[in-house]
Amino acid sequence: MLQAAAAGSAAAMLGAVIAVVRREAVIPDLPAPPMTMTKPEVTGTLPAIPVVGPAGAVEAAASAATPPPTTTATPPPTTTARRTTPPPATRVATQRAVAEAVPTDASMGQRIIATARLYFGVPYVWGGTSRAGLDCSGLTYLVLRAHGYNPPRTAATQANWTTRISAAQARPGDLVFENYPATHVGIYIGNGRMIDAATFGTVVGERAVRAGMYFGRLP
Repeated sequence: MLQAAAAGSAAAMLGAVIAVVRREAVIPDLPAPPMTMTKPEVTGTLPAIPVVGPAGAVEAAASAATPPPTTTATPPPTTTARRTTPPPATRVATQRAVAEAVPTDASMGQRIIATARLYFGVPYVWGGTSRAGLDCSGLTYLVLRAHGYNPPRTAATQANWTTRISAAQARPGDLVFENYPATHVGIYIGNGRMIDAATFGTVVGERAVRAGMYFGRLP
C-alpha cells in the first residue's frame, strides 16, 4: 500500500509541475497570414453617368467625352471651263453673227466687209471653205453666200461672174482680182485696201491692193 501511495503522490506532483510549466511558458504568437487584395478586372464599357443640365435635359457624360468622328474633306470635282464661242481669229460667219456685226442701215458693201472681218485670223488652206482653213476664193464664196449671193467657187469663175470696172469706179464691197484668168481674189474695202486669204503660211486679214489688180462689180 505504501508503494501505491508513493506512486500516486509522484503522479500528482508530476501533474502539478506540468501545469506550472504550461502556465509559465511563453508561446509566441504566430504572425497573421498576409492579406492580399486582388483588384477585380473590369472589362467592357462603363455605363454613362447621366448629367442633368439647367434645363432639365439629361446628357450622357460618356458621350460628351467621346471625340467626334474624324471626317476627311473631299475636294470639289475639278471642272474645266467650256468655251462656247470660238476666238475671233477662228470665228466663222453665221447669219446671226452677220446680223450682229452689221448695222441694219448699212449698205450691201458695208455688210459684206463686216462679214469678211469675222474671218480674220483663219489660216490659209488651199481649197478650204471652213473654219479649219480658207483660200482666197473660199473666203469670198462664204462671205457672199451669207448675203444671198450664189457665186461660183474659184477666183477665175468669180471674175467672169462679176462685171469688170475701173479703179475709179471701185467701191467697198467690190471684188479685186489678179491675173488673167484670175488666180487670186479679195474684197475691196476702200483706200487701196482689201481683205483676202493671201497664201500659204498667212491668215485672213487686211492688205494693200497690189499693182496690176483689177475690180469686179457684183451682179
